[in-house]
Amino acid sequence: MSIDIKLEAFEGPLDLLLHLITREEVDIYDIPIVSITSQYLEVIDNLSNIDLDTATEFIVMAATLIEIKSRMLLPDRNEMEVFDYSDEDPRRELVKRLVEYKQFKEIASLLRETEGTLDEVVFKEQSDLSLYVDHVSKETLNESMDQMLLVEAIQRVLVKINRFDDGRQKYFKGIKRDAHTVDDKLIKIRNRILTEESFEFSTLFDAFITREEVVVTFLAILEMLKLKEIRIVQETIFGEISIRKRALEDRQEELVEEDEADENTQVVMTEL
Repeated sequence: MSIDIKLEAFEGPLDLLLHLITREEVDIYDIPIVSITSQYLEVIDNLSNIDLDTATEFIVMAATLIEIKSRMLLPDRNEMEVFDYSDEDPRRELVKRLVEYKQFKEIASLLRETEGTLDEVVFKEQSDLSLYVDHVSKETLNESMDQMLLVEAIQRVLVKINRFDDGRQKYFKGIKRDAHTVDDKLIKIRNRILTEESFEFSTLFDAFITREEVVVTFLAILEMLKLKEIRIVQETIFGEISIRKRALEDRQEELVEEDEADENTQVVMTEL
């Protein structure tokens, strides 16, 4: 009985073997080597019009199957009279190759399905955001970064205070706290900037600072950022931040740029 089969349906001898095993519904880990070898040889006998390289691959597999078949039917006389498959099954290497090939084939099938799904997806064309980006002031972005760095630094200071406050409160219950105002802190920081072009943010707080004073200091620095008197700088990630004085020329130039950006934004909004 001949088997009608097309070579184009198989990518090689492993593909053909896997087809035969699947068709016979046998366990890939317990291949009936005699039956599968016979079917395999019958198939390749019917192959025609194939190139030499492809034919060689199928013939090599046929020789491998015949060798495995002979080893299983005619075990070594020096070994046990009954062949023990658990120690060295002649099919072991072939099974390993078939399992690997099956896995790659399933992955390839999944990728083809995914590719087909993506073909049905329609992506929205990218919107033109240049009208908005062109008129965003660089100074506005810098201010946002300065404020973020400042908030992170304040949070670190407050964490240290929280750790220390619980243990010291009982010793200072009868002591009246000094009143602190934003104006007082502004004067203090501005006086320091006159003598120091740059200083570390943490030096604004001593070991006995209170939460109230931290908040007042924070508000004072925000006010100075708003007035463009200072800049917040962080040289390294998670590193100490510094407060630097801005040059008068830079402040005036940035104010002009900001005014122009505001005017351009108003024009864009009017056009929309």
